[in-house]
Amino acid sequence: MGREIRRVPLNFDWPRRKVWKGFVNPHYVHRRMCPFCDGEGLNEQSLALYRKRRDEVDVCSREYNNLYKNVQAEAQAAGFWGFCEFCGGESDVWLSPAHKKQYHDWEETPVPEGEGWQVWETVSAGAPITPVFPTAEALVEYLVQTGSDWDGPVSREAAEAFVRDGWVPSAVGIKGVGYVTGIEAAKLFDKKEE
Repeated sequence: MGREIRRVPLNFDWPRRKVWKGFVNPHYVHRRMCPFCDGEGLNEQSLALYRKRRDEVDVCSREYNNLYKNVQAEAQAAGFWGFCEFCGGESDVWLSPAHKKQYHDWEETPVPEGEGWQVWETVSAGAPITPVFPTAEALVEYLVQTGSDWDGPVSREAAEAFVRDGWVPSAVGIKGVGYVTGIEAAKLFDKKEE
C-alpha cells in the first residue's frame, strides 16, 4: 500500500481518485455475505465460540491477532470445529453457480502503458492521483509545487527519490525520525547510487 509511478499514454484520460476499471471485478456484485454465518465461514458452535472470545479480547492486542487460530484449537479440542454448511467456509454465497464461475474466471485488465509519467495510489485497487506528465522532471516539479491528490507539496529531495525509485509506502515510522507519510517518505528509502 502506497504510491507508485506508472508509465501511461500521454493522452491517458482516466478520472483521478477513481479505481481503474480493469482492476474491479464486475461479477462481485452477484455475491452476498452468507446469512447463516454472517460471513465468518464457521459452523454454528464454532461461530458462537468465536464471537464469545472476540468480545473478551482487546482488538489492539496480540491475542486478537491470534483469535481465529486460538478459537480453532479450542473448538477442535472440544470436537465441534467446522465450517458453515451453507457456504462451505467461503463466507460468501453466489446468486448462481454461473455467477461464481464468472467471478473466478475474470481477469484484470492492465492500465495501458505509454511514455507519460503519473502517480497512482495503491491503497485501494489502484487509482491515478496526479495528471499525466511528459517527463519525469515535469512530474517532480508538480510534486514539489502542488503535490498529489493524497499528498501536499513535498520536498524536491523526496520527489526526485520517489520518481527515480518508482514506489513508496503510505507511511513509515522510524525511531528517532518519527512518522513520515506518503511521497515525503521516499527520501528515507532513496536507492540512488552513492
